Parts: sequence; C-alpha cells; structure tokens
Amino acid sequence: MKKQILLILFLCGMLTYSYVFSQNKTSSCSQFSKNDKNFIYSEENSTDIYKYKDELISEIKKENESLYRENKYLREELNKVKNQFNYNEDNKNVKFFTHTIKFGANKRYHSIFRENHWKDGTEFKVEGKTYLNGIGFDRTENGDRSYYFAKLYNEDIKHSNLTGYIGIDDLAENLSDSEVTFSVFNNDNITKCNNEFFGEEIYKTKFKKSDGLKKIDVNLKKSKNIIIEFSVDTDSDLNYFLMLDPKLQ
Repeated sequence: MKKQILLILFLCGMLTYSYVFSQNKTSSCSQFSKNDKNFIYSEENSTDIYKYKDELISEIKKENESLYRENKYLREELNKVKNQFNYNEDNKNVKFFTHTIKFGANKRYHSIFRENHWKDGTEFKVEGKTYLNGIGFDRTENGDRSYYFAKLYNEDIKHSNLTGYIGIDDLAENLSDSEVTFSVFNNDNITKCNNEFFGEEIYKTKFKKSDGLKKIDVNLKKSKNIIIEFSVDTDSDLNYFLMLDPKLQ
C-alpha cells in the first residue's frame, strides 16, 4: 500500500513537471514569435522611413528646380520691364533736395517737385514713353510761379558731369509750346541777389515741348552744391517740367 501511494505521488509529480515545462516552452516560443514579429515590423518601418526620406529629398529637388526656372523667368521679365521703362541702375546715385530762396528778412520760398511720378501717382511720360527715374515740377503746386528749382550735392567733388534729359510731360499736350530755359548753377558762392541768386551759372540751354526730350551734359566745374532751374515766360500756361534719368558721372 505504501509503495502504491509513493508511485501515485511520483506519477503526479511527473505530470505536474511535464505540464509546467510545456507551458514555459509555449510561453517562450510565443514570446520569441512576438519579438520576431516586432523585429520584422521594426525593420519594415525603418525601410519605410528611408523610402519616405528619399521621396522627400526628390520632391525638394524638383521644387528647387522649379523655383530656379521660375526665378530665371521673372528675372528675364524684369529686364524687359526695365528696358521698356528706360530703367538705369546707375541713376540711383542722384538725389535732389528742396532749396529755400530768401528775399530780405521775411520773404522766402522753395519749389515743390515730385520724384519718379506725379502727385497722383501718374508716371512721367514723354512722347508716349514712360520714365521711372527723374523729377517733375507742377506749377499748380508752386503758387503758379514761372521758375522751379531743386538742389543736388556733389560730395567731395566725386563727379565732374551731370547728364540726363529735359522735357515736358505728355500731360501738357493741350498747353502752349512756349520756350523753356534750363539752367544749372554753382551754388558754392552766391554773389548776387536778383535773378541770379543761385550763384555762378555753369550751364544754360533752351527748349520747347515740341522738341521732345533734350539730352544734357553739364560740366560741373568742381561744384559741390548744384542748383537746377526751369523757367518760362510768366504769360505762358506751360506746365509739367521734367528732368529724366539724371546721372552724376
């Protein structure tokens, strides 16, 4: 009887051990299977990332090439516009300023001028051609006076000549074709106080609206302070005086 009990206990132990070993093995295999799947998924995921990266780089390259072509096209179009409007990069070095004229103790005035377009934004135009650079005098903004002036500086006497074009804007199409005097003065030393209050006259020419644009080339004679002036007969209704594409050389 004792032997039978011991045999039964031994068999039970063996069955229990077999069951536990079997469960551990199943669990271990299951875990390995899961880890193996995770490894495979991780590997596939990594492959997808590199693939996406390559696609992204390819798209960026295509976009850059597209932008380059677009910028090249825009630059070409800009150059066409510059040529159409007679644009010149060198004109940037000319800057005009207002200049106050004093008559006695209490009387003084200056001319109002517009840069690159008229007060309402209308572009300068002569004989149908538009100009982006220059200054214009509108007599209605200047008390209807018959002369108009502006000042520029030749700092350190860097430049020897002032060049450009003078004329009348197409806005004056229906106004008189009166003669206009254009003068340039050396304003360094003023010695007179009548019509020559600007100083030494270093350039003078006359033109009419019907002449179109007139080219000028003024020897500045080492002037540091320069005055330009348009003047017309007081009885004339002519208006819209222009100096275009001014350049210091």
